[in-house]
Amino acid sequence: GVVSTRQAPACPFLMRMRGGWLLLLPAAVAMRVAVLGGGLAGLGTAVPLLDGGADEVHVYDAEVGPGLGGASAVAAGLLHPFTPKGREIWMGQEGFAATSALLQRCEAVSSERVSEASGLLRLALDHDLASELERASRAGGAAAAAPSAALEQRWLSASDASAIAGATVGAGVEGVAHAPSALCVDTPAYLRALWALCGRIARERGSGLEWRCSALPSLAAVAAAASERGEAPYDAVVVCLGSRASDLAELSGLPLRPCRGQNLHLENRAGLETPLICGKYIVPVGEGGDLLLCGATFEYDPEGLREPPSEAEAAAALLAPLEEMLPSIRDAPIVRCDAGVRALPPRSHFGYVPLVCKLPVEVRGARRGDGGGRSALGGGGCAAWLFGGLGSRGLIHHAVLGRSVAEAVLACDESRLPEHTRRLDARMGELLVSHSDTGHSSH
Repeated sequence: GVVSTRQAPACPFLMRMRGGWLLLLPAAVAMRVAVLGGGLAGLGTAVPLLDGGADEVHVYDAEVGPGLGGASAVAAGLLHPFTPKGREIWMGQEGFAATSALLQRCEAVSSERVSEASGLLRLALDHDLASELERASRAGGAAAAAPSAALEQRWLSASDASAIAGATVGAGVEGVAHAPSALCVDTPAYLRALWALCGRIARERGSGLEWRCSALPSLAAVAAAASERGEAPYDAVVVCLGSRASDLAELSGLPLRPCRGQNLHLENRAGLETPLICGKYIVPVGEGGDLLLCGATFEYDPEGLREPPSEAEAAAALLAPLEEMLPSIRDAPIVRCDAGVRALPPRSHFGYVPLVCKLPVEVRGARRGDGGGRSALGGGGCAAWLFGGLGSRGLIHHAVLGRSVAEAVLACDESRLPEHTRRLDARMGELLVSHSDTGHSSH
């Protein structure tokens, strides 16, 4: 839960409590925030903004409601803290705990089933990967006794894994790392539940909350949108647009690499019960697990990023590797195909870590800071923030980083963000500004 108290200090802070973290803030934070994008990053930020006492939060998205489009809505929904080699990803345990806690809150407000404890079977189809996964499983075997069992893995034979899966894995599988604590999330249902949770918090706190169906072309258009409605200017704008963040005029130089991923939905004639992963994934979904969500392709051609999904192209790219994992999938009828475009951040020594930072641009025509520490940038604008580059790890990172973003925005203090996410250097700041054609300035 989140506690708000008038006796709290002027700056928000986190307190560790049994079962999670408490964000302590003054009872009222007179702040209007525009969140651009209603996917995992956007709604993962909107919830703690409202928890923290923001006066108004407006979510701008091209879709008419949550869960209807974008990469978040077509994600496989596998929540686990592991790299492809079975090691912990950056902030893996923290991310798993934060998302699990948010899922519990969402389950309480949703009539839909949002997630289930499915476990995950990571297949090794060659000797080198089997050695890596076995070592990681042995190292993580004691994690079940730790305060968090998120890192628990068990090394299984192919036959033992098949018994858990409910279907026979491929003959070339040399061993399997079983992550029993992994969750399977229905991402469209989860996005709808996140929005419902936002609504509950707003009603309880008396805050303003709106979903505004609008694809804005620039940060300047955010201020114009508020002005046209006769509203007070925004104090902050948080860009959570994924691969479309670079479509904003001021941010066309962002170092995000778009990657299109196509999925196939197949009939689950194999009777698979537990998700499989090995470069590609096969996830039982739907009522009673009657479908298999299989993916994803990796397509980097800029000319084809926004093309409609192609069942033929997806089948040509996916069916062979999927059959290596689950041979009985070869005769499964294809039900449909969908696609989304992920935004990949620059690779760092921690792997693919999202970009989360205060941007070196400002939103003209928006409210300037009041001198009390909430000031954005000079020249009459408000602060612009970026929460992007989640790539294929939106589920593990959106909640833990969304909480940090909300805290930083409400305090106007970028140092509250994890240091490694703040890696837009001075040169990149100059690049962003040089791409702007709307009169924005740098620091």
